[in-house]
Amino acid sequence: MESLTDTNKKIISGTGGYFFANVANSVFGLAFIVLAVRILGLGDYGLLTIGITIFELAGNFGMFGLGLSSLKVLSGVLNEKNEEIIGAMFLINISIAVVLVAVLFFGSNWIAQLFFGKPLLAIVIKVIGVSLLFSLPLNLVMSILKAQKKVRLFFNVSLAKNIFKLLSLIFIFVFSDKLLGVSLTILSSSIISLGLGVYFMIKEKIYPKFKNVKKRTIEQISLGSQFLIIGLGYFLASQIDRLMLGSMKVAEEVGVFAIAASLAMTLGLVHTGMISIFMPMVSEMHKKDNLDSIGNMYYFSNMLVVFVNSLILIGFVILGNTVMKFLFNVDNPEILYIIFLMLSARYFIGTLTGPTGALLNMTGRQKIEVANTLISIVLNVILNLYMINRWGALGAALATLITILFLNIIQVIEIKKFYRIFIIKKNHWVVFLTLILLSLGFFVLGGNKLDILVIVGYYIIGTALFVTVFYFNLEKKQRRVMINLIHNLFR
Repeated sequence: MESLTDTNKKIISGTGGYFFANVANSVFGLAFIVLAVRILGLGDYGLLTIGITIFELAGNFGMFGLGLSSLKVLSGVLNEKNEEIIGAMFLINISIAVVLVAVLFFGSNWIAQLFFGKPLLAIVIKVIGVSLLFSLPLNLVMSILKAQKKVRLFFNVSLAKNIFKLLSLIFIFVFSDKLLGVSLTILSSSIISLGLGVYFMIKEKIYPKFKNVKKRTIEQISLGSQFLIIGLGYFLASQIDRLMLGSMKVAEEVGVFAIAASLAMTLGLVHTGMISIFMPMVSEMHKKDNLDSIGNMYYFSNMLVVFVNSLILIGFVILGNTVMKFLFNVDNPEILYIIFLMLSARYFIGTLTGPTGALLNMTGRQKIEVANTLISIVLNVILNLYMINRWGALGAALATLITILFLNIIQVIEIKKFYRIFIIKKNHWVVFLTLILLSLGFFVLGGNKLDILVIVGYYIIGTALFVTVFYFNLEKKQRRVMINLIHNLFR
């Protein structure tokens, strides 16, 4: 394969679109985190983080797997059946939202005290509970736009949400309770973004139809229930550490962990962007029984993401501590840096193995992925119970890292068995060893104790060295593809 196929060009275009959308969102998201930490302090920011995690958990349940199922069944040209499916999805979505609002609003005091022993958390839960009435339909709208490959519209809605959340910090000047004021930013941004999302759906003539409601609803409940378990599993496998940390330790530790996790998630931007375009394309190929094309697309997607995320990880190791000291005023920045590196490794592992879960979900193997996620949840809970008690936030990060490593090993074996795709090749080992050597070299030279100019210089030299090693480690045909990739990305 010496030139880029149409499929590869779509991956580059789609991944690039979602990546830049995610980067823009992350910039505003990071600004919100920095301001929230400085306004609230680590303790109250920890409470806010617990509340947001409960909000996201309820959101995962409230979506009832409709996010993933929409990518599977709504890809391609819309027809009357698809419009009926959209109608059924909205009925399910809004019905669950109403129930969740009631549970969280009226049960906030009980949840805050019984599960977390933190009465001040109740006000956050009340506000985020009401937010679900708007955020759940918003999530469904964004999933539909994603399924239809409306990258720019998806970008506009998600960016607007983060911008309005940042601007809504003005509430801290309205309310004497700063925690309440910051919590209200989630509600206000959800309301405004939902209006924008609905406007885009109308503009693109994506309408729900409420015909054959009973039939379509039963179909979507059946399909969505499988994806619900998967979605909840993904969430709990990666986020239950925050909930357990909040239940077992003080809010300040949750705040430190949340800062590190939010920054580490930058490594997931390219991977998430690629999956967003990969899933509907795989679904279409699977419908046509085109397994060879799926394999080629998998390899290409993985090569693209590994390259970009390796460059980001080098920056995290070398510049991460310096940047975090500048942004956040915490008592123990070294602990924050270590947790940050551990969680970054968690996201990079997913990079190396590729979109394993997405491939299983979009090719009718979702029951296998359900089993994978259930196993990972049990393992994560057991590891967190032991490690949080011993090491607090550090233990939570280690437990999540081990869980994700275990899950990805299982998925790699399954991908090899079902699709004859074995993604871990010589290139991956060379990448891994180069990153290890660059990191060790940085710490041997003195690490974060070095002068800032030396740190920046090491980053530039290390990046150039990695790019050189990566390029010459590729086969000649792969090099040509890489050159074409860069040409298409920047022209």
